[in-house]
This record gives sequence, C-alpha cells and structure tokens, in this order.
Amino acid sequence: MLSLDRAWGTVLTKATPLPDVWTGLAAKQIKFRRGQVCMVAAAPNAGKSMFALIYAIKAGVPALFFSADTDTTTVMMRSAAHLSGHNQVNVEQNLSTDNNYYNHHLSKLSHIKWVFDSSPSLDDIELEIRAYVELYGIAPELIIIDNLMNVAAETDNEWAGLRAIMMELHGMARKTEDWVLGLHHGSEQTE
Repeated sequence: MLSLDRAWGTVLTKATPLPDVWTGLAAKQIKFRRGQVCMVAAAPNAGKSMFALIYAIKAGVPALFFSADTDTTTVMMRSAAHLSGHNQVNVEQNLSTDNNYYNHHLSKLSHIKWVFDSSPSLDDIELEIRAYVELYGIAPELIIIDNLMNVAAETDNEWAGLRAIMMELHGMARKTEDWVLGLHHGSEQTE
C-alpha cells in the first residue's frame, strides 16, 4: 500500500505518449501512452494489420511486433510498399527478380523486431519480451499483438479466453511500461 505521491515516484514513464503519426487522431487528442493497453477491433481484412504496421514504422520507437495473423512474406511486401511508395504488385515483381531489392528501404525498420509464431501463448509473449530486454537492455516502447484471436488461450470459451488475454496484456503493459496494441477480429456479420 502506497500513498499516491510515493506510487507516482516509482513510475518511470509517467504514461508518456508515443509519437503522433496521424493528424486525424492528433486533432481529436487521441494519444497512445506507455503503460497502457489498447484494442483495435474490426472485421477481417478491414486494415487493422496495416494500421499497426504503419503506426510502428512511422512512430520510430523500439517495437516488438507479434505477427501471428500475417505471414512474413505479406509483412515484407506491405513494409516494402509503404517505405518505397511502390504498390504491392510491383513489390512482388521486384522481389521475384531480386530478393534483396528493398533491403535499403527495410533498413529503416531496425527499430521493429518481429515474432512470426502463428499461435503464441501468453508465456511465449512474456518470454519474447524478456528476450528483447536481455538483448537490447531496454523494454520496447510498443508491443503489437496481431491478432488476439491467434494467442493460445487456456480455455475453450472464446470470450473468457479473450478476457483473460486482455487482462494479462494489461498487466504486462503496466509492468513493462510499454504501450500494448492488440488487434482483434470483430464479427463478420455486421459492418
């Protein structure tokens, strides 16, 4: 049990906001803050993964991106397209003739580390965060989980599993003082 001033003295990041990258969100004073967790939910193929990818690229902060829902090739092509200004069809054609065609663009992604496990458990996520800290000496400022439905839950009940995962991620965000962004598939039956 602590007094508020004593508790405040133990917080390192003080819920520091991450960089604004979209003027529309900044105009509405929407801030993504360290030590907090956020869920972006939408129907499949609505652009959640692109939202998270482009945010991670533009924010430029140390990031750990769990890409369970999107494979390495797709992430590579989307990243190369965004960084080069080429469309994904051209990116795919260029990569088919030269596997290293976009290496100079991809060097701009050194602040993002990737985990492509298709069904990580909460323990796997925690181990990857610990490995990141061990390797770089700091925690990432941004952790992206794409997609929450791909995280192995300890229950067969989808709602209970998602609730447990979010509670754990909330605890991780507080403990590591990272901003945790979880992407979630909403219902396909409604817009």
